[in-house]
Amino acid sequence: MREQPVPGSVVVMSRPGDLGELVHLAANRIAAEDWLTRHGYPEAELQEVTALGTDAVRGA
Repeated sequence: MREQPVPGSVVVMSRPGDLGELVHLAANRIAAEDWLTRHGYPEAELQEVTALGTDAVRGA
């Protein structure tokens, strides 16, 4: 990423852990879940961006 995502946005990783890759950056959790329904990453990990970093939320 070129810039730090804004708080409240959600990073969609292809899978949990070090092997996960950033596949999408959504404006919020609802948008991230909607994106996942159309793109199918069954092992995806959602990471909500906070003021201090990201909070991982596994699954969709």
